Amino acid sequence: MNLKTPLIKQENKQKGVNLFEPDFYFKPLVYINIINPESKKCEIVSATIDTGADNCYVSRKLVSYLGLQQSVEPPMETFTADGVMKVYAAEAEYGLADENKKVFDGFPIQKTHFYINESNTYHMVLGFRGFLDRFKEIKIRYPQYLEFWW
Repeated sequence: MNLKTPLIKQENKQKGVNLFEPDFYFKPLVYINIINPESKKCEIVSATIDTGADNCYVSRKLVSYLGLQQSVEPPMETFTADGVMKVYAAEAEYGLADENKKVFDGFPIQKTHFYINESNTYHMVLGFRGFLDRFKEIKIRYPQYLEFWW
C-alpha cells in the first residue's frame, strides 16, 4: 500500500539575507496521528521528515498534552545541529494521516520511542529509527509530493 501527500509550501523567513535565497520553499512534512498507548488520547500533528536524523523527536509540550510517560532510563546523548543534547524517551504509537488531516486507515499503527525535545521549537521530527525504517520505499518528488510504500 502507499500514501501520497504534497510537500508543504512555506514562506522563507530568511529571504533578503542573500541574493540566492528563494521567496519560498517546499518542506517535507507529513501528518501523523500520535497516540498515547495507554489512554489512547491522540492528536494529528505535522511532522518534519529528516533523512539525516537517526531517531524520532517530539516536543515536551506534545508529550505533556498527550500524557505520555517519560522513560525511567537514563537520558541518551544525541548530536544535533545545535550541539550535543541529553534527551529522555517516551513510548508512543502513531499512524499516518492524509493531507486533509484524516487518519489513513491503510497504514498499520506503529509503536516506537520518541525522544523528547525540551526546546519546543517543533512538534515532531521523524528520523530513521522508528519512522523511515518502517517503509519499503519513500519517494520525494521535489517540489510536488512525498510518497510512502509499506
